Amino acid sequence: MAVDPTGATSGVAAKALGIAANLAGGIAGNEAHAAYTAFGARYAAALFKRHPEIDRNHHIIMALRLAHLDATETILARFDEGRRNDFNDMRQVEAERVSALLWSYLQDARKFNSDGATSAEEKNVLGALPAAYETALAARSSDMSDATTVRKELEDNVLRELSIEIGDALPALFMAAFHGNANGNDGWHDMFVRAASGRLKDNEAFKAIWNAEQLARIRAILDFVDKKIDRVLDGQTTAEREAERRHNEQMEGQARILNLVSKEKGIPIEELAPVLARLIGHSDVPRDKIAKVLADAVDDLLARSQTLAAIQNDYPEIDRAINTARKKLETLDVEGALATVRKAQGKQALQRHNQNKADARLFFEEADILLPLYDHDGVVVALRQGLMLDPDPIWRWGQLGDELRKTGQRLNAVAAFEAALEAALRADDERAIGVSHERIGDIRRAEGDAKGALQAYQDSLDIWKTLAERDPGNTEWQRDLSVSYNKIGDIRRAEGDAKGALQAYQAGLDIAKALAERDPGNAEWQRDLAFSYNGIGDIRRAEGDAKGALQAYQAGLDIAKALAERDPGNAEWKRDLSVSYNGIGDIRRAEGDARGALQAYQDGLDIAKALAERDPGNAEWQRDLSVSYDRIGDIRRAEGDARGALQAYQDGLDILKTLAERDPGNAEWQRDLSVSYDNIGDIRRAAGHAKGALQAYQDSLDIRKTLAERDPGNAVWQRDLSVSYNKIGDIRRAAGDAKGALQAYQDAFDIRRTLAERDPGNAEWQRDLSVSYNKIGDIRRAAGHAKGALQAYQHGFDIAKALAERDPGNAEWQRDLSVNYDNIGDIRRAAGHAKDALQAYRDGFDIRKTLAEHDPDNAEWQRDLIVSLIKLAECEPENASVYYKMALKIALTLSSAGKLAPADAWIPEELARRLEATRTSS
Repeated sequence: MAVDPTGATSGVAAKALGIAANLAGGIAGNEAHAAYTAFGARYAAALFKRHPEIDRNHHIIMALRLAHLDATETILARFDEGRRNDFNDMRQVEAERVSALLWSYLQDARKFNSDGATSAEEKNVLGALPAAYETALAARSSDMSDATTVRKELEDNVLRELSIEIGDALPALFMAAFHGNANGNDGWHDMFVRAASGRLKDNEAFKAIWNAEQLARIRAILDFVDKKIDRVLDGQTTAEREAERRHNEQMEGQARILNLVSKEKGIPIEELAPVLARLIGHSDVPRDKIAKVLADAVDDLLARSQTLAAIQNDYPEIDRAINTARKKLETLDVEGALATVRKAQGKQALQRHNQNKADARLFFEEADILLPLYDHDGVVVALRQGLMLDPDPIWRWGQLGDELRKTGQRLNAVAAFEAALEAALRADDERAIGVSHERIGDIRRAEGDAKGALQAYQDSLDIWKTLAERDPGNTEWQRDLSVSYNKIGDIRRAEGDAKGALQAYQAGLDIAKALAERDPGNAEWQRDLAFSYNGIGDIRRAEGDAKGALQAYQAGLDIAKALAERDPGNAEWKRDLSVSYNGIGDIRRAEGDARGALQAYQDGLDIAKALAERDPGNAEWQRDLSVSYDRIGDIRRAEGDARGALQAYQDGLDILKTLAERDPGNAEWQRDLSVSYDNIGDIRRAAGHAKGALQAYQDSLDIRKTLAERDPGNAVWQRDLSVSYNKIGDIRRAAGDAKGALQAYQDAFDIRRTLAERDPGNAEWQRDLSVSYNKIGDIRRAAGHAKGALQAYQHGFDIAKALAERDPGNAEWQRDLSVNYDNIGDIRRAAGHAKDALQAYRDGFDIRKTLAEHDPDNAEWQRDLIVSLIKLAECEPENASVYYKMALKIALTLSSAGKLAPADAWIPEELARRLEATRTSS
């Protein structure tokens, strides 16, 4: 026969069957009441006291064995989750080793299969089992004290068996999980009973008999059992008589031993009896050696009672407990001595617990001293040591997570936040539970796990809502609710749900406003209000509402300025101010106010630099600095300062490379790195280094593909991917690879059309779609498909015109419209419609002239003006000399200022040649 690794026949299942037998013996209250009353006890005995040779193939044994494995596996998984929060390296190693042994045991146990068929007689008996088992389960809570005793005894037996099976001691944490805990987790017993019940009810053999036969079948079975019962009970009676005879022999033997030792040692029998009972119950001493072992034990105990421990100054209470226990041994009161020692052990454990909590406070104090010195490693070490001694302070776990997150240790940070959640659950602290969920959400969001982040934020929001509704006057809970709405808004925005994001931001803003108006001096509430304004600004900007966005950003900036002026040393408030400056700069830049944008970006950069220099180990501040460098680079590039732009972009790239290498799983940093690669690619392309540009664009694309595959629902990452496809397409097209370019442009177009259809009100996505139409049009035009090119250009033009009309002050959209006019003009001109082409060129020229006059330092707009003048000259030969002269003047001015890109160095010479040609012609 195969060996059952679970030991079901002799251990767990046999014990469980004994419990079930006792419970089933008292079945009552159902339709079979009369039949059970007649011979319930005999029926239970016949049903559950099966012959050993068929136990292995008994359905209940198999069900109970699998239920045991199910319950143990659940507890082991719980143990694995809990042990990961233990920062004691030695305990971690030991726990991991034991866990591996247990998993191996469970895996082997699952492979065991019964090797016998169920007999016909057994099927008949099993037909009555489901109802009996269910009623037994229902009855198990009738006597809570008995049930608790049975549960504890059974679980202890199983633990001993598991320890034997793996050949090693089980960790305390695993044993605690086995018995359940204060968090409401069930212990092994309850999970075992539920699993067994479920397996029995779902067993097809049981179902067929139970459903088809029901009560009539049960009565037939009872008749069958009744006929067999006498024979069974006859055998049982014989066994009972044999057991009684053996018991009497044992008692007589014990009496002889007690008399012998009593006479030898001169000790009363009543004092010896408890010692003998304990000796027999806890050892495997051969019967013929018991008397000698008892006599030796008595000598040892009495000798110990005469030797008192010297009272030490260090632990006098322990020495006194030892002496009290030894005095009890003078009368061989072993139980009293053990009780004394165990009571002292409990007292010492409590003292150690209290001492550990006191010692932990010293480590926490050390962390607080190091915190303002930006000694992140020191703070982390101190917090960990303190939390090993006292794992209950919830906010200290949060503090540890914050420090780990600052230094880019994302995985350790989430472990700390999860430990904070566990501590909060133990303390039943609702607000702390909500804060922990929120912090876990922040980590999930940084990982790019939008779904996980949203779930964590939603869990937090549900708690804040409940608390805020319970006590509307509690400002702290109202504030928590406001912050939670903002975080939900961030996720909705990343998913492309502008409406949902705006709704969440507005809900947060309403609460923040109310709090800030109640107490204008409360800096925390003012800061929350600034965050809400910034969120509203982001949405307004995406919708194309530049005025509304600027208004929101300005409101946030005013608050951030006031806070920073109130406490110039507050690093977080200074950081908030730099973020607000960047938001203002983005709007100024979109309006064509390059000087205003540069000033705002520079203000933000100055703050970011100061913070990064103050604490180089703070990853968040380093990231802020890289963002500021990128924005400065954008302005330098627009001004034609390629060298200054490249330097800024490279500075940002160096920071982001370091961060991304430190934590490759941080999706936010990976995305930032992809943006930096794009910027470097743009500069290389403008300088004529196509190969270098392609490499940078490819590096960016690789990152974005990975991110988009990780979360296809993230609209921001999808849009980033479309940008990369377009840039790759531009390089392919410049290299003459029309087919490769078209494929890249088409990939970008497919993404952008999907996004634009998802939210037609998102102006940024509409603009992207317009750009994609133009690129598709360029490829079709180069391939000679004039009709297809015109159709694509017209779609792009319609979108660009609608956006420009929505916000005439948006310089970026006005420039896009001028490009569209040029495209339409090119197609009209190629088709021989010179008049229509000229009108389109003039419309484009008017826009570009206005932009160039608005900001003469913008090299990109000056170059656009040159392009328009050349097209006008080609379409209107009679005025060509005037147009070429104007274009040459602009080109020479850019060249002398060093703002003409290397790739455009040919323009002044070509314009001079064309101007001379018009003069010669005339």
